[in-house]
Amino acid sequence: MEYMFVPLTVINQGLGFPPLGTYGITVGSLLLKPSSSGTVRLRTSNPYDHPLIDGNYLADESDLNILIKSVRFLLHLARTKPLSDVLDLRSSTTKDSLFWPGDADPDKIADEEIKEFIKHSG
Repeated sequence: MEYMFVPLTVINQGLGFPPLGTYGITVGSLLLKPSSSGTVRLRTSNPYDHPLIDGNYLADESDLNILIKSVRFLLHLARTKPLSDVLDLRSSTTKDSLFWPGDADPDKIADEEIKEFIKHSG
């Protein structure tokens, strides 16, 4: 597992912008040795044609379970000192929060909610 910390706020996979005056960090986890594997195949014999790529991400349930644990770990980490002293975490329990699940309470958010977030955020 690799954890990434970026000194900027990423909203909607980089397609959105945080409200003016909002400062923050973005954290994430990367599964370095997934059990799931995909395929890359030639579409045609023409070397200029794009290949057929099937990432088959998260096909193995164990990959998803590890990522759920890593998200929960990061939520707990954000609530430990000294990091918690500089973050404005409001413990949101609703998905309509701009920063959800980053502001979700790690002891209250369900695994199923984290799983849904992982599957939709890539």
